[in-house]
Amino acid sequence: MSRTWKPADIKRASDHLKITPEAFRKKWLYKDETGDWLNTNTPCQFLGKDNKCKIYHIRPYDCKGFPHIHHTDFLVGREVNIPNMTSCPAVYHVIENMYKIVVEKDQEVLDKANHLHLKTHF
Repeated sequence: MSRTWKPADIKRASDHLKITPEAFRKKWLYKDETGDWLNTNTPCQFLGKDNKCKIYHIRPYDCKGFPHIHHTDFLVGREVNIPNMTSCPAVYHVIENMYKIVVEKDQEVLDKANHLHLKTHF
């Protein structure tokens, strides 16, 4: 999964690394078909061997929001969350719990419908 870099993220990181935003983009990013700037490397070029972010204090906004489970409408974030299930235990746990809630709620609705159906036929 690749992170989206906003212009402010690029500026902050390039200032930190003491290079121009253009040099930063050229070295580590590419522009996708929607115009977003994404990492050319997966995993991220700033992920250290210890699995810690080497630029954590200036990381992109997209990274700050990871694992993106803060959306009030989960369907809005599904394009991000579903692929993240395989790489982030937190996302997997949230989606698994949401699934259980939906299944339980569906079962409650079915039980009520069956109960009502039985009442009207006896």
